[in-house]
Amino acid sequence: MRLILLYLLIIPIVVSTMIEVSVVDFINADVIGLKHEDYGRATRISFEVFNSGSVECKAAFRMDVSKEKYSFTAWSDKIIFRPNNRKNIEFYWFPLNSTGNFTVKIKYYCANEIKEIKEFYIKNENYLYEQPTIDIISPKFFENKIVFHIKANSTGEFIIIPSEYPKDWRIEQKKIYIKNNWPKYVELEYEKDFWKVGKINLMVVGKNGEYGIKTVEIKKEPLFNEITFKITSFINRIFFG
Repeated sequence: MRLILLYLLIIPIVVSTMIEVSVVDFINADVIGLKHEDYGRATRISFEVFNSGSVECKAAFRMDVSKEKYSFTAWSDKIIFRPNNRKNIEFYWFPLNSTGNFTVKIKYYCANEIKEIKEFYIKNENYLYEQPTIDIISPKFFENKIVFHIKANSTGEFIIIPSEYPKDWRIEQKKIYIKNNWPKYVELEYEKDFWKVGKINLMVVGKNGEYGIKTVEIKKEPLFNEITFKITSFINRIFFG
């Protein structure tokens, strides 16, 4: 009888121990259906990601393009990424006059871990002969966003691609719609660890080959200027759309 009672007491302990040991956090994501194609003078890289791990997190994806001394980085938006979820990701790359074979790596940021989940290659042979036709007007740096206007001589969809910014900054790419010769107000959100002295490139590309580029010095606007700008922009949007 004593042996039976002891056996009955041990079984729940053993079972609970086995269950506790078997639950392991596993972080992974799979890239599905990757393709890269021309978008005007730029390249669009698109794919689906599948959370094949066991961890739910606020995830982000990063694309690095490199060749010898050349490097380019793009970030996705942060997304709530649960196990078995699927999400569509889209990046844009504008190499300017850098030609040749480029290495592209996709990285997955989840729960303080970083995993490289895809590596592939892109060949670029395009040089820019035509002059830019898109104006990027008066960029300003506020606490968590860059604001400016864009003016193009055509109507349609355009992509804003920031590049060459500090390594500890994360700046979004953005898709916008512009009307012919009508200044478009744009806010570009970013995150940073610290303010850095330096410059960034703001590039705008369209489907039909239009492009614009502006090199901007990183300089934070005083708080008063930011408040004044917000009030002025609000009034302009009410009266001029």
